[in-house]
Amino acid sequence: ANEREGDNMHGTVMYSHGCPWRTDPSNCSTPERPGAAWLGLHALMRHFYAAVEDILSDYGPPPTEYSDQWRRERDSAEVASMDAWELTEPSAKMQRDRNLRFVLASFDGDLFQ
Repeated sequence: ANEREGDNMHGTVMYSHGCPWRTDPSNCSTPERPGAAWLGLHALMRHFYAAVEDILSDYGPPPTEYSDQWRRERDSAEVASMDAWELTEPSAKMQRDRNLRFVLASFDGDLFQ
């Protein structure tokens, strides 16, 4: 029965309307993606991944410049120990970039609790 309950919870969180994963599930506000959280965590994650791809395209090096070392799979302990990129003085363009604001806001809640 517990396995079935887990499956039901997964489906509810990922695919049902609303945001039951939040501390206040009645608040589905996502300023940079209005209505996205209300569609479920799966939809919100798709918005997140698309925003990351756009950010890498806008601000990162061309994919041909990513080294094989950078592309290799890493375990979670290694990723946790990596130096984080710190944005100390975002450009005016970055401050206006709704994708960047959305991704940064996601680290404060929905996708990284």
